Amino acid sequence: MKKNSYLLGLYGNTSICYQSLDADGIIIDVNNKWLETFGYNKNDIVGSWFGDLLRSDSRDIFKQNFSLFKSKGIAQEVMFDIRCYDGSYISTIINGNMSYDYFHGAVQYHCIIEPKVSNQPTYSHIFNVSRVPMIVFEAETKNIVDANPAACHFYGYSYDDFTSKCIFDINIDPEEMVQGHIDSILREERSTYLFMHRTASGHVKLVESNPSALQIGTKMYVHSIIVDVTDKVRAQDGQKALSILSEKLIQARIDIKEISSIVLDFALLLTESDDGYVGSIDEDSKNMRIHATSKMYEQSIGNEPVEEIARSSKGIYEGLCGHSLSTLKPLICNTPQEIDCLARSRDKKMLAKNHLSFPVMLNGELAGQIAVINSKDSFSDKDVEILSEIANLYALAIKGVKEREKDILLDELINNMADCVAIYIPYGDEDFIFKSLNRSGLNVSGFELADVKGKRLTHVYPGFENSPLVEIFKEVWKTGKPQHYPLTQYIDDQHSLYVENYIFKIHERYLVAIYRDITDIVNTTKALALSEEKYRSYMENSPDSIIVINKDKMIIDINSAACDKFEYSRSEFLKMNIKDIVPEKCKGLVDENVKQAHDNSEIVATHPHISKSGRIYQMEVYVKYLPDGNMIGILHDTTHRIEMENELSELNAGLQARVKSELEIREKQDRVLFEQKKLADMGQMISAIAHQWRQPINALGLYIQSLVSDFESDTVTKSDIADFRDDTLGLIKHMSQTIDDFRNFFKPDKNKTEFNIMKEISSVIKLIDAQLAMKNIKIKLSCECRECEMCADFMDDEFCESGYTKIYAYLGEFKQALVNIIYNSVDSIGDQMSDGKIQTGMIDIKLKAEEDNICLYIYDNGTGIPDNILSKIFDPYYTTKPEGKGTGIGLYMTKLVIEEHMKGKILASNTSEGACIVIQLPS
Repeated sequence: MKKNSYLLGLYGNTSICYQSLDADGIIIDVNNKWLETFGYNKNDIVGSWFGDLLRSDSRDIFKQNFSLFKSKGIAQEVMFDIRCYDGSYISTIINGNMSYDYFHGAVQYHCIIEPKVSNQPTYSHIFNVSRVPMIVFEAETKNIVDANPAACHFYGYSYDDFTSKCIFDINIDPEEMVQGHIDSILREERSTYLFMHRTASGHVKLVESNPSALQIGTKMYVHSIIVDVTDKVRAQDGQKALSILSEKLIQARIDIKEISSIVLDFALLLTESDDGYVGSIDEDSKNMRIHATSKMYEQSIGNEPVEEIARSSKGIYEGLCGHSLSTLKPLICNTPQEIDCLARSRDKKMLAKNHLSFPVMLNGELAGQIAVINSKDSFSDKDVEILSEIANLYALAIKGVKEREKDILLDELINNMADCVAIYIPYGDEDFIFKSLNRSGLNVSGFELADVKGKRLTHVYPGFENSPLVEIFKEVWKTGKPQHYPLTQYIDDQHSLYVENYIFKIHERYLVAIYRDITDIVNTTKALALSEEKYRSYMENSPDSIIVINKDKMIIDINSAACDKFEYSRSEFLKMNIKDIVPEKCKGLVDENVKQAHDNSEIVATHPHISKSGRIYQMEVYVKYLPDGNMIGILHDTTHRIEMENELSELNAGLQARVKSELEIREKQDRVLFEQKKLADMGQMISAIAHQWRQPINALGLYIQSLVSDFESDTVTKSDIADFRDDTLGLIKHMSQTIDDFRNFFKPDKNKTEFNIMKEISSVIKLIDAQLAMKNIKIKLSCECRECEMCADFMDDEFCESGYTKIYAYLGEFKQALVNIIYNSVDSIGDQMSDGKIQTGMIDIKLKAEEDNICLYIYDNGTGIPDNILSKIFDPYYTTKPEGKGTGIGLYMTKLVIEEHMKGKILASNTSEGACIVIQLPS
């Protein structure tokens, strides 16, 4: 900031222009010479962005390069056009330096500005001082990028407003037309154009434009010099303006609103009026639709414009200007008065200094109206003549729009037809020229429209002159009578194309041919005929009765099988109601079946039918509702089947009694065998208890002998008596517990209980361990769960208390099933020992508690199970033991207990040493 003060002091009162900008291009300060040169007050420009004072092209250069100035720190000989306070521009050359802070951050940009000196006037000077309006717009975007002060004054816009618009905003011609002129300018086809431009005040000016195309970089611009020729055209009796209007109305395919807007602008221009409107008559309602209103008139209406002037039932149009519509005569009034504003609110009025309305006539009928209001001078006969000429042009334009609308509608209609449509124009007496071919015709023929339009028919289709269609074309053209001509074209030996041709004449100008591919229709008709033949063949050859009835249940078709079954002739049947072949008590079922078939499309029912001779048939009836409202019924005679079913039912009833009796006998036999098995098991258990008791009894004998001997030798002490008591009572308690275990083992189960399977297996082993030991068979029990793994001594009473080995089942049944498996292993081990293959038997019981179940694995080193009987060992009455030694009940009963009573699974398999039984139980 100190440097800035120093430089401002240095340049403050010199003849050199100085300015300083901040790092964003904002003006910080300027000296007196700068203010004097460009005409601003300091307060007006300090704080402004420097780019806002530059012409658009200079502004773009400044915006794009200011960051480069900051990084380089210097700018030399840079040219900018700076806008003065009066709107003119001065071309300048700027040199400057950037000052930085301690961290090399840009702080200020100090500039010395010198006006560009040249012996020749610069473009910028000529552009700005010229009194002729000049504008520049970009050819692609149509945006106005520059305008000189004369243009701003002529159009009534400020420079900023003007350069925010595009060329369409001031040119009232349709955009399509304006774009065509711009393309012509870029091609340099013409040097002068006449346009109608609207100023900021809403007035229309007829201007002569002298444009030239400019290329700056990669962009194209149009520089246009504008000359106001409005007064000049008026001085020529308006004929040139009318000629221009005529040219504009036929130059482009524009709609009625655009046409009306152009007509209104010319009417206002040539009558020197401020306000007005233009509209056309709606063919259906006869009301007049308003298409264009002047800008000042729109301001009077506000936000409540009406779209039409209504016509009463007596043919009277409302409003003051409606008089000329009602009388079909011009109305001229030079007396000030209030008139309707064509607003929805009837109280909206505007003061008209004068007004002139003119009806537009077409072919003797009212077609529209042109109304002008508030002329500069009084309206005269000359103004009426001008409006008359404009009205004639407007009428022709309306006619053209209507014809185009009809053509568009016809083209749209024809193009969207599925049939091929071709329109021809006669060519001499022997040929025709394609005027048009619709989209379907192009798709079928494979042509583009350009391939056929304007071409002779015989050139597009060589050899067509020999086709019979040519003669039909000629006859239709000559007589005007439409003709229909079917044609078959053979594609190959197996495929044909069937075409239907309809040829007619329209407007005495065109011949229209509609080609319809009816191949599918012909093929469908043939298929239907074949289908009908097949249908009749199926009906007549069907073994079932087939009857077709109408909605009144009257029979309308019948096959031979039905005639034979019910003993009526075809002619008799066709006079009958379907209820006539149903017994009286079943007639209600017919109504119900018909209703159900109607509601559900189809049904199957069974009920009696009666023949002419009174014979009753049990019929299974399939009823189908047909699309035409009729119903077809297929009647299958089930009389014999029902009789057989009744007989079968009687046989089944007797068979069920016999089966029940046999089952009861079998169950009794099973119960006997189960009891026998239980007694056999009891015998084995008694044998086991005998082995269990042998050792304690021997021990008791020894204790007694020892006590007697000590007594005789007088060496018995009180302590010996106590020891004898404890030892003998322990042995007696053990023997008593064995009796309790035996009794509990065979106690019948009444209810399921929760028990620790590990503990109960151990109790079973305790009963039979001594017996197994006598046979030199060792038994081992181990348990594995999620928390521990243990090998239990079944003589102990300590078991895993985690609860993972608990199940809910019938305890007695489980123990008996376990004993069956163990004794099967004992028998198998005994056979293996007898053969001398092993000396010591081994039964390994492993218990594994898993997530949702408990698995029990019982391994032995016996003979194993032959593979060919592995799947049979759980079958009832199947045994591998010699006759008299096995019942085949043990393992069957075990499977029954495990799988049906305990909801588990039991499997058998072989191992390398013997067999393995796996039991899986839910935990």
